[in-house]
Amino acid sequence: MPAREQFKARFGITKPFPEFLVNAYASFLKSIRSKYCRATIICSLGNMDATTKGLVWPGYIETAVASLKDKKIVTHFFPYKNSGNHPKVIDQKAMANALIQFIETNYWKK
Repeated sequence: MPAREQFKARFGITKPFPEFLVNAYASFLKSIRSKYCRATIICSLGNMDATTKGLVWPGYIETAVASLKDKKIVTHFFPYKNSGNHPKVIDQKAMANALIQFIETNYWKK
């Protein structure tokens, strides 16, 4: 959102290229991996605008994760709620339960 002050402070008036964003996210993940060598890392997007159908953000994250070729870094995106506001407590609980189910289904050793 180029009109926002946070955007201007970080990028000036030039929108960053997709490669910049993907590489920055991959670098962020490498930093986490360097501190948590054996952990499974779940890259997630909540149920707000970033997960609106057709937006690029999930693809950027998937591309960054794939570039690392680390089977213990995965993605899990929550479906867009179209509520227009930040998630309410009920939305947070629903996302928490979905994440728990994702972890139990894919990573919990029984």
